[in-house]
Amino acid sequence: MAQFLADWRNPTLAATLLGTLLFGGLWFSGVQPHFSPAIIVGTQSFREKDLVNELKARAGMPVISKLVISALIEEYAKQKNVTASESEIDQLLRMNKNQLELSGQTLDDLLERQGLTLDEFRKDLRVQVLQVKMLVTDDEMRAAVATLAKSGKPPYVLPTRYRIRILSFDSAEHAQEAALLLAQPGDMNLMKALALALNGAQAKRVILYAPGLMPTNPAISAVLAGLQSGQCSRPFKVPGQKSLVGMVQLVELQPAEIPTYADSNILAGQYLMQADPKKFEAQSRALEAMALDTVDLQFYSTDYEKERLLFKQRKVTNPNIPGMNGPVTTGPAPASGAK
Repeated sequence: MAQFLADWRNPTLAATLLGTLLFGGLWFSGVQPHFSPAIIVGTQSFREKDLVNELKARAGMPVISKLVISALIEEYAKQKNVTASESEIDQLLRMNKNQLELSGQTLDDLLERQGLTLDEFRKDLRVQVLQVKMLVTDDEMRAAVATLAKSGKPPYVLPTRYRIRILSFDSAEHAQEAALLLAQPGDMNLMKALALALNGAQAKRVILYAPGLMPTNPAISAVLAGLQSGQCSRPFKVPGQKSLVGMVQLVELQPAEIPTYADSNILAGQYLMQADPKKFEAQSRALEAMALDTVDLQFYSTDYEKERLLFKQRKVTNPNIPGMNGPVTTGPAPASGAK
């Protein structure tokens, strides 16, 4: 239960659950979701209303803050004629993939952990692009590009990476037989090869081997030299294990990746923001406050009075924007997407 409640603190996941409970339940169950049990555990039951109230109490402000601030940035960018192109979003996506690789993770791991789809993640990156373009000046970006080019060591560089299987056998003959099977396509050949290995269950998993990113084994580095994707090394004696024969299969060779900053001001701007987080965190807060000064923010529900007051306190010079002095109580709420 503790882990379940902890997961609700993730703003994106909480927003998804809240939408599902509110709209999905109401759509399919009419007026019943507030009164009918949604979950039954033994003799205990939980109504949709109970779940929604718990979600609001535990994750309300993070969810609302994320949704509202993202929308504020987008609306403010429209006023400033600032746009984010798909290629700029792609640049940040590639940078995120590289940073995850540097820590031994994948983008899929991140998306699963945060409960996001790729499209939702790209939407978040779009807001980041807009923030970079409104917070980092063109002169600062050009200076960063020049500095990084002179250094010869731009950040986010990924060295050559190997995705490999390490197998052990009781004889060189079994290793050679497995190598022949692994050279042929198909899951059946893979399973036959793994059946010959003493560590077949573990060897089924492909691991990342990246000199420069992690501690490496000189023996493995030596046998990988000259291999192409899909090939196996020659069988070799396992050091310290007289009866064991080892073999490495290079499943995939991933060449080094070096970002080209001369054509990527967005990456240079993002680099500057990460290099001086205190400065740009303060500027980000100021940007949000300016957006609150110029973008009409309406609260049509009295359920979020605390959140409305918190947003009002962050404004700078225009405390009389409609909707910020109290919740709107007259007239219907505009349709989704309406101005």
